[in-house]
Formats: sequence, C-alpha cells, structure tokens
Amino acid sequence: MSYPPFRILTWNIQGGKVDGEHAFQNRIEAIQQTFTDIEADIFGLQEVIRSNFPPLKEVHQRHQFVPGEFLDWTREENECLPLGWKSDRFSNHGTGTVWHSPTPHVQSRGWDAKYARGFSWALLSDHHASQHLLVIVTHFDHLGIFSREQSAQNLLNFLEGQPENLPVILLGDFNCGPYRHRPQAPYNQRPYAMLLGAGLIDAYRVIDPS
Repeated sequence: MSYPPFRILTWNIQGGKVDGEHAFQNRIEAIQQTFTDIEADIFGLQEVIRSNFPPLKEVHQRHQFVPGEFLDWTREENECLPLGWKSDRFSNHGTGTVWHSPTPHVQSRGWDAKYARGFSWALLSDHHASQHLLVIVTHFDHLGIFSREQSAQNLLNFLEGQPENLPVILLGDFNCGPYRHRPQAPYNQRPYAMLLGAGLIDAYRVIDPS
C-alpha cells in the first residue's frame, strides 16, 4: 500500500559537549529555524540531552514529542534519541527503547562501543491510510567496529519480530556507509551493507545514485 507523501527529518544535533561557536546554545536559533523551514511530519534526532528539550519542543508544538529512554546514566551528557510526529497526521500505538548490547532490554553498553547506544521506536498509524508504520531512530557507536556490526544485527533481529509487510522507516547516525569518511575513527561499511541486504532502501541513494 502506498502512503500519501510526508516529510521526514533525521539529524544529529550534537546537543552535548561541543565547545566554542558550535556549542548548542550558540546554535539554538539556527536549529529552530531549520526545523521551521523543513516542517517535517516525522523526525528522529541523535545526541539530544535533557537541557536541549525546551528549545526543541518550542518549535514542535504540533508534534507529539517522545524523548525515548536515556541511554547511559554513567555519562554527564546522557544522550537520548527522540522521535516526533505531527499529531494531526499520525496516531501513536506504542513506543520503546532498545539498547545495542547483548542485553538489549537493559540499559547497557555493548561490545567494543565507547558509549551506550541503542534505538527508539514508535508504531504509528497515518490518518490518511489504513496501515501502521514503524519508525526507528538509532545511533551507532563512532569507535566500536564490532559494535556497529552487532548494532545492525540488533536492529535486524528487532525487525524480524515485527508483522510481515509492516512499513519501516529507519533514521539515524550510523557512523558508517558510503557517505561517512572519518580518518580519525575506525571505519567500515559492513553494517550499512547488512541493512541494505535485509531489504532496507537508502533513500539518499534513490535521490542521488551517484
């Protein structure tokens, strides 16, 4: 079944320890303006901390805003992965958080990751359609090569438990793939290939195959 068009945004806002001119407090107005200009129907964010919530909610008054669980209470800058959707377009039928670790339903850091990572999910229904829609936002570790591969598998395990033919939108900062080149950090494309091999489609490549 095809859906009427809607606009989606995924964004790592780097809301924590970024110093100088790029500190979050110095980017608030630009971030708010970007959200206003894009006017996404659904969004998923990465590197959001509690102090970021007020300015984010200020520009999302038409959205239901679900922050998700905080991933690592051992960190001063404790990250969560919020999801949001326009409440006049979508209804919520359940949300949750899963950790990228061998114990995915317990707050935990997995494998060789530097930080605790995970994903937030929401099961939505579109008021313009009669089928549900699963939306996921995730953040893979920036250093742990094995962790990124296992995080991809963790996502695939979660998707295998979902109803057949349930449409899925996967958003996130994967720290891998053909667009990610960071000489200062270990890098591989296997997690990206795993997700595509399972049938997920890279929307960016659909728009720009080059």
